[in-house]
Formats: sequence, structure tokens, C-alpha cells
Amino acid sequence: MAKQWRPLVSAVGILVLLVLLAGCAPGATPTATPTTAPAAAPTKAAEPAKPAEPTKPPAAPTPTAAPKVQEPYKIGFVDSFSGYMAAMGGQQRDAVLMLEEKVNKEGGINGRPLKIIAYDDESDETKGVLAVKKLINEDKVLGLIGTAASGIAMAEAPVVEEAQVPWVTMNSSYSVLLNPTKKWLFKTAASEKFLVGGIYRYLKSKGITNFAWISQGAGFGREARKYMQDTFAKEGFTVVANEEYGPTDTDMKPQLTKIKAANPQALVVYGAEPAGAIAIRQARELGITVPVLGPPSMTMGAIMNVKELRDGMEGAVFVAFKPDVWEQLPASDPQRKVNEDFNNAMKAKYGDKFKALEWPMGVGYDAFTVMMNAIKKANPDTSKLEDARAKIRDALETTKGYVGAFSMLEMSPTEHEGLSWDSVVIGEIKGGKYQLVK
Repeated sequence: MAKQWRPLVSAVGILVLLVLLAGCAPGATPTATPTTAPAAAPTKAAEPAKPAEPTKPPAAPTPTAAPKVQEPYKIGFVDSFSGYMAAMGGQQRDAVLMLEEKVNKEGGINGRPLKIIAYDDESDETKGVLAVKKLINEDKVLGLIGTAASGIAMAEAPVVEEAQVPWVTMNSSYSVLLNPTKKWLFKTAASEKFLVGGIYRYLKSKGITNFAWISQGAGFGREARKYMQDTFAKEGFTVVANEEYGPTDTDMKPQLTKIKAANPQALVVYGAEPAGAIAIRQARELGITVPVLGPPSMTMGAIMNVKELRDGMEGAVFVAFKPDVWEQLPASDPQRKVNEDFNNAMKAKYGDKFKALEWPMGVGYDAFTVMMNAIKKANPDTSKLEDARAKIRDALETTKGYVGAFSMLEMSPTEHEGLSWDSVVIGEIKGGKYQLVK
């Protein structure tokens, strides 16, 4: 049997020897393509090449985590976009939405976007209260701005105070902050102290000691009337007649006839709508020739852009604020530059739809800006809503040296209006235009 396998074994051995000699030959093909030029051929036999390690596929790149989207700062905004106060509320809406867009284009606040959640109260107290409750309880806003109508603001105030949400109002009546004193409410619009007080100042400058009064029969007019009744005697005046009209009335001649019979030295018409302008025109038609004065709300575009109403107010004098007359201000007035920039931003946003800067827009600008400054300072953690609201409230209370479009403000723990008399000027309708009284 062994003899039979010998030829086969010999053949296998020869074959192995030939394979080994071939493997040792110079210039053998490399098993992997080199990344550099191959080395010179060896001068002596080399060890058999080892099989190349299988090439590992490149590791998949670690995916870059998408930047975390910051939760926006949500601020509630309630105002009258329709109804009898729409002339004021609509302007404030336009200002606030322009500013929201501007803030977000510039990177937001503290690296977070801003979201304004706006509701129309339709100039109705009940709807205003419902909107505020929705913003607080469902939308979970950090704070509130808005509400032009004093009556609506006073209906909303107890709700906001109980919920402990910071609110910068746009209404005028100081009473919104009182009875009891409100911890969570702040305001940028001028109160009766400045509106009625500005009228007092002008009357005194002209040596006038008595006047007749007719005011709007809604929150704005009634709050001013109450303030006037509490202060006129202390200020050295006599009120010879005291009348009221409805916000949508068109015939005030019966009340004005009584006023004429009282023979006043001046007439104060205190309103915020076309009805007040109609009252001034009808006073002139009845032969009342004494100086007529009023609050700045009588000079809004909704009135001044109607020729019949504007012409009827020729010669009337009004407490005024910087947005209405910013181009007439001296270059040294710190509010001129603010209003110039604000005016340009509104024009860029709304184009031909924007006619002119008016004081309600300025009130909206200030309410928005004061709230944004407080958020920036507080840098609240939105995951802790109650704590965030409290921090914003505390920051609002430390507002100092604020120079805005409408207001120059100094807030404190005891003063949540903080308006400066430096914000107040006097204007007159002359030649159909609102002119700053130097």
C-alpha cells in the first residue's frame, strides 16, 4: 500500500516547492494598493506576503444635533380693534405687531423669539374680561399689555391682579391702579393728573378762573370728570356747568345750551371719539366763543382726517404728547429721536397705509418696550410660570430713566404710572393742522 502512495506524495511535494518559489519571486503583485510609491524591490527573498486586512468602511459621521428651538416668550395683548374705541386700539395693534416683527428679526429677547397673542375686546367690557382670562389660563402668557378703554381696563384689573400676572396697560385712568392699590399693574398712558392737570395749567397761564365741563359718558370721560370734581376747587377754579354726552351721540345742543347760559370763561370738552368733536362744532354754532380745551384723544386721525370734524375744532387747544408733534420738537428733546425712528419703522412696515404718527401708537410703543425691557432684565425661566411672572413684575417696578415715544417714565414700588411732566406739551388746531404751542 505504501508503495502505491509514493508517486502521489512526490508529485505533491514538487507542486508545493514550485508554489513557494513563486511566492518568493521579486516583483510579486502587492495585496493592497499603496497610497505612496512602492519601495524598491528587495535584494533578497522576502517572507510571503500576509493577506491584507479587510478595509473597514469609514465610520458614519456623528450627526450634529439640531439647535434647540427656544420656547418663545408669550405676551398677551388685548385691545379694541373694533367698536367705538377702534380708532385708538387699531393704532396700538399696528404699533405692537410692527415691534414684535422687529424684535424677532433682530434675534428676539435673551435668544428667544417673541410671540404676541392678540385678542379684540370689541370695545366691550365683558369680552375684554373673557379675553384676559383666556390669555392667563389657557395661553399661559408671561404678561399682558394693552386695553385702551379705561372702563374695560377697570373691569379687567381685578382678574389680572388676582391671577398675579404683570400687566402694562394703555388706558388713561389712574383708578385702574387703585382701590385697592394694584401690585401687578403698571401703565404708560397719561392719567387724569396729566390730562386734566394739563388743562388746569393752560387755564392758569391765561388767567382763567372758571370753566364749563362736558364729558363722554363712559369710563374715560367719567373718570376724568370725577378727578375734576375732586380737584378744581383746590386748584382755584369754579365750575359753572357740568354736563355729559354719550360716546355715540350726535346732538349735544341741549347740554351746550345750558353751558352757554352759565357764561363760562372757557369750555372743556372731554372725549375720545367723533362725538366730542361734534360737541365743539355745535358749541361754536350756538355762539359759544370762549376758549375750548380738551384731552389729546380729540386729535386722533379718526377725527382729524374728517374735514367737517377738523374744521369744527379750529382754534381749540388740547393737551398734547410728543408723537403728534415730533417734527416740531427741538433737536434737544430726547423724545424727538425716539419718535423719528418709530415713525420710520412704521412707514417701512405699512407703507402708504401709514399716514402719520399719533399718540395712541406712542402709548403702544411704550407699553411694549417697557414690557420687553423687563423680560430682558428678568431673563425668566418659562418652565416656572409663576416665578417667571413674578420676576417680570419686579423688573417692571425698577424701570428708571425710560425715554419712550409717548412717555418719560420713572417707576418705583409706590408709583406704577411714573409719567413725567416733561412728556406733556400743548397743541392747537390751526389752519386745519395740529400745531405745537410754544
